[in-house]
Amino acid sequence: MKFAILAVLALVFVLGCVGGQRSTTVSANEGVRISSFTTTPSVIEVFSGDSVIFDVEAENIGGTDARNVEVTLYGVEGQWRDPSGGGVVSQITSRSFGTLRPPQPERNLPGDFRAAQWEFKTPQIPQGITTPASVEARVTYDYNMNGFLQFTTVNDEEYRRQQITGSTIEPPIVQNSNGPLKLSVPSTAKSTFIIVDTEGASDDPNWYVYPLKIEFQNTGSGFPTGDPAVSTDEGKLTGTIKILGSNVEFSNCLGQTSGTTLDLDSAVQGTGSDRLTVRLRETQNVPIVCNIKFSKSSWRSLPTGKVSLVFDINYKYFTKQSVSVNVIGKKEA
Repeated sequence: MKFAILAVLALVFVLGCVGGQRSTTVSANEGVRISSFTTTPSVIEVFSGDSVIFDVEAENIGGTDARNVEVTLYGVEGQWRDPSGGGVVSQITSRSFGTLRPPQPERNLPGDFRAAQWEFKTPQIPQGITTPASVEARVTYDYNMNGFLQFTTVNDEEYRRQQITGSTIEPPIVQNSNGPLKLSVPSTAKSTFIIVDTEGASDDPNWYVYPLKIEFQNTGSGFPTGDPAVSTDEGKLTGTIKILGSNVEFSNCLGQTSGTTLDLDSAVQGTGSDRLTVRLRETQNVPIVCNIKFSKSSWRSLPTGKVSLVFDINYKYFTKQSVSVNVIGKKEA
């Protein structure tokens, strides 16, 4: 099967430049998606020596900018051949998409969209053999999760009053920006509010320490990743966690013992049991126990209040799709 390939098909382009307005797609649990991965010709079988075009389209459908977006074809190197010279492709082939902005549903604007195409000749298969040739497209990108967690807080005296009157206390408020990484409160703690014990005994008579448990969850269809050259970067989360509220600060959260801003990069510089790199692996949840402390003297005169944690988390992520064509072997000329 022989056909001409127009040079323009090898270009990376923006769909909005060549067609009408795309529909606005928004996902709560995804960032960049591979909206299409196809081959031309689209028939199931091709002959050894024929050319095949691989067409990959990617779109940001999450809530924040996707940075350093890159699409890579795996399974081409060492098997498929250069269409011009006929030599075997010797290395992994990638294209950079730069930064893709998220959709703006309030303005009916879709997220940024990019597409790339490659042309290769099929692997050399001997006559009389038909074998599948599979190629994987993987889109890797840096993404950001903005999260907000708020607890109602009461002192011990106010809690006793509310028990007498039968009042209810609000459960935590959890909010996340759209994307594959989510902040959550474990199911065992979803009705939790914080009672500041201002009179009870503790290691430090000036502070009441509350063990706050939170989780990061991978809700997307892809997987966390990292710099392939640095094994300790796999699934690593960076960024900051800030605590807001009256007379409250971190106690022992990832090794940090005071202050109201926690830097995840700085927090892992401790030693021993305090040294913990926050890491997300595939679909696992990552629990974190973050102790926070309240000034007893201040909270004796504060019946109730709100304590909030604001998360600004960065991570690297990838999603993938595969296509397969059956290559019919023939005698090479």
